[in-house]
Amino acid sequence: MLRILFLSLLPALTALAAPYGIALPPNSENLHEGASSARVFPTWETLQPEAEEWNYAPADKLVAVAEKNNIRLIGSLHQLAPWATDDEEPDDFPLENKDAWRNFTANLFSRYGEKISHWDILDSYNLLPRQAATPYHYVELLTIARENARRINPDIRTGFVLANFDLEFLDSAIRDGAAGNFDYISLSPYPCNKETAHHFQTLLPTLRALLKSHGIDPLPIHITLTGETQDLAAIAPLAIAAGYEQVFLKCDPTFLKAIPAEPSKTPPSISYSDADSVSITLGEKNQSKGLVQLIPSSTAWDPETKANRLRVTAYPPEFRTSFVTDPTFLNPENREIEITVTAKRIESEDGLLNPTGITLTYEAVHGIRNADLWWSVPGDNQWHTHTWNLTDASFKAKLGWNFILDASGAGNDVLIKEIKVNR
Repeated sequence: MLRILFLSLLPALTALAAPYGIALPPNSENLHEGASSARVFPTWETLQPEAEEWNYAPADKLVAVAEKNNIRLIGSLHQLAPWATDDEEPDDFPLENKDAWRNFTANLFSRYGEKISHWDILDSYNLLPRQAATPYHYVELLTIARENARRINPDIRTGFVLANFDLEFLDSAIRDGAAGNFDYISLSPYPCNKETAHHFQTLLPTLRALLKSHGIDPLPIHITLTGETQDLAAIAPLAIAAGYEQVFLKCDPTFLKAIPAEPSKTPPSISYSDADSVSITLGEKNQSKGLVQLIPSSTAWDPETKANRLRVTAYPPEFRTSFVTDPTFLNPENREIEITVTAKRIESEDGLLNPTGITLTYEAVHGIRNADLWWSVPGDNQWHTHTWNLTDASFKAKLGWNFILDASGAGNDVLIKEIKVNR
């Protein structure tokens, strides 16, 4: 479908041999005939070093190389220009100088709108600290970009960019007025691997269900996949088969030619409908049995302790990790379930004195619940097991997850070894 859409917008381009593109870092010039499409663009600071100074040469060169090699470009806009903020940091949000953003996007769309029809607006914005980079502020910048695009060239499409399958951010942004201000979604989920491939196929229906709940008609969904090369080769065709309009891969462009347009085989479907429990054992490589950790890097493997650390004292911190049960295990009517966690408090310079624990947040009958579910991990540097008995669960994965373990109120880091869900 997207192929037809692009061809109607850019009739000079020939049909693509395969629905895969390359995702490149900003300012990259690594374009050649190995890719038929590429998601890349120079940064704001590169193109506009100062308020009154423009340097179009890098973008002009990128567009020229793409035209020469028949590569379709997706303009991926990244961080803010330091001069446009009140600080020297390029991601100083919220952006008070809205006129600077309005002027920047207007210039890009005027200069490149005939050559680049699709623009991803502020890549990975939702990964920034929510205290300043709120969904509301993203909607403001998204709306400005969309208004400029429609005024300058009605054929330009602007995309809502969502990293790590953060449906909480998307849900909040839509409530804050994003609906009608984006034409497609550019999704960058957690890194893909064989363990998450089975759940990976359920992401798109979950995302579409959330959009439908807000009255938003089906939109094209692009997806950028990261992970080991051998995993991407197997998962990329599954993404096309699942219904993603365009798949971008973070890999060597020459590798794209080796990926088939259709999956050679679909991963075997494992049913947990008769199982009493599902679990995941964390390690250097997770062992999942019907329970999937959405972002494995959120409990990074620590070679020193030989365990997985939920970090609260690191910068940036990783104090939340989310899980989803296999859809064959539970349905929304399963109210009474048990969630068991095996963890221990990590030693620090303060010893084991600081209060340290984990909060459980989960999908309940009347929405998201986390009240009175704090577990204080004992301070003896030993592994301990704790079970939460839930009587009002309603696991629908509306926001992509069923429950979250959160150590943001902890004094020390926590090591987590195993999570189990019983029914």
